Amino acid sequence: MNRHLNIFHTYSKVNREQQLENDLTRALAICLQEDSLFLNSILKTILTEKDYESLFTDIAGETKVSIEIQKNVESLEAFNKLYALSITGLEMSAESFFNQKNWTEDKDYITDLVIFANDITLIAEVKPNNVSCTWQLAQQVHKSIKDTEIKFNDVIPVDLNWKKLMVLAVQVSNFNRASGNNIRFLNDFIHFIREHNHNWLPVAPFSSLANSLTKKQAYIQRLNTALSSISEEHPSLDYSDRMGLKLNLSWAQEIVFNIGSYKNNQAAVYFGFWPGNTKSQGSRMLNKIGKENWTPPSTIILQGNPFEVKWGFEIKFCHFNAYVSNLVIDDNAVKPEKQILSWNTHNQFTGKYDRKEWDQLEKFLDEYLVEDYDWRKELGWETFFVNSGRNYLTVSIGYQIETIVPISYLQQIDTSQNDLTKLSELIIEMKNKYVKIFDE
Repeated sequence: MNRHLNIFHTYSKVNREQQLENDLTRALAICLQEDSLFLNSILKTILTEKDYESLFTDIAGETKVSIEIQKNVESLEAFNKLYALSITGLEMSAESFFNQKNWTEDKDYITDLVIFANDITLIAEVKPNNVSCTWQLAQQVHKSIKDTEIKFNDVIPVDLNWKKLMVLAVQVSNFNRASGNNIRFLNDFIHFIREHNHNWLPVAPFSSLANSLTKKQAYIQRLNTALSSISEEHPSLDYSDRMGLKLNLSWAQEIVFNIGSYKNNQAAVYFGFWPGNTKSQGSRMLNKIGKENWTPPSTIILQGNPFEVKWGFEIKFCHFNAYVSNLVIDDNAVKPEKQILSWNTHNQFTGKYDRKEWDQLEKFLDEYLVEDYDWRKELGWETFFVNSGRNYLTVSIGYQIETIVPISYLQQIDTSQNDLTKLSELIIEMKNKYVKIFDE
């Protein structure tokens, strides 16, 4: 997705730490307010079994839960039990919390997040990094209970570090999606966290995933995490239905990552690339090639290893600038005396066709493609065009190029959840190879 359209992304080039802390706190608070399943999951994780049951087991109960941010702890009232939550990149032990001393009485303490549930109050200190908040949290607790009968040792400290929190967020998000209740707040929150620190998300490396298409969703999550880690310098696609990289080229606009089967029923990532995807891109591509009969390479070297390249000529059909269908063919589908991609075919046969001109398009394809290749059936000509309500279409002729990287290779280079270096380098190198594909 477009990072600037993320609900929680601050539209600013300045990434101040305090602002980030406030943004993370606000994002979490909104998700807890807007997604009751997420709130329940958090409360069930934090509260003791007895406290959780006291709030939600009575069928006639009237438990009220509210959430606030940036609250002066001395203004907290009417609670008989207090939980203290540490939300940072570090773990907090109960022992370290109770060992805190040296109270500062003359300072106001503002807690980042407060959850009220009847007579139970939870205060949370949030940090956007691997910085301990234990002393600060203990100070807030000390201030908040000074006029109550609650003793410091009666407070329940809870380590809700970002990794633990994001496991819950991802589980709830997946459940929401599976039940048809795709809540944008939580989805945007997960994307926001991934962009800030992908290590906080529970995304398994390829080495711990089976080599099977049944793991397709897990592969996609890992690749998305790698894309997020390089998104500042290498922007990813803004679409929800495909994953990949933007290209700032006049003759190609994107690289799309697809997961598919490969040799011996194993899985692979197909890095797809479509030079000449529109008529204008086709003109610039042909100028860039600068020679007749150019063909894509049969292999591309990445990280010192050769990977198979699968390619074909793509004849793409669009309507209202949207893809409708395509033909991807090799030389075997083209008559021996014909050349399907050239300045001649580009100038004569690409562009817009009104319905009354479709017979000219049919004549072109019949003339250039071999008789035993049923292009009408392959394209869905009758369904998508002849029997449709469309009164025009556009045609472009370019290449479809896919570099195939087996999952077995990714399992070798991507072995640690917290280290995306090799995987990210592979993606960047793949991009650079495509950018320079006509120069070699």
